[in-house]
Amino acid sequence: MAELRQMAELEFVRVETHPVAADPADAITRVATEEDADLIVVGSKSSDHGTRHLPSVPEAVMDKAACAALVV
Repeated sequence: MAELRQMAELEFVRVETHPVAADPADAITRVATEEDADLIVVGSKSSDHGTRHLPSVPEAVMDKAACAALVV
């Protein structure tokens, strides 16, 4: 994580981290609410590991978010 932060800061990108021990979607939406975020951007990847019936993190974020969510 520290290496990625340094790389971003070299490009003048402000980086904030919020380590949270929780379900990923809950943690993402909680921090977004605490930070009064306007937009959550979350990545998506396809999975063919037999877990398709379980909600994905991006789907859960879109359901729980109090602000707009963009899945890329």
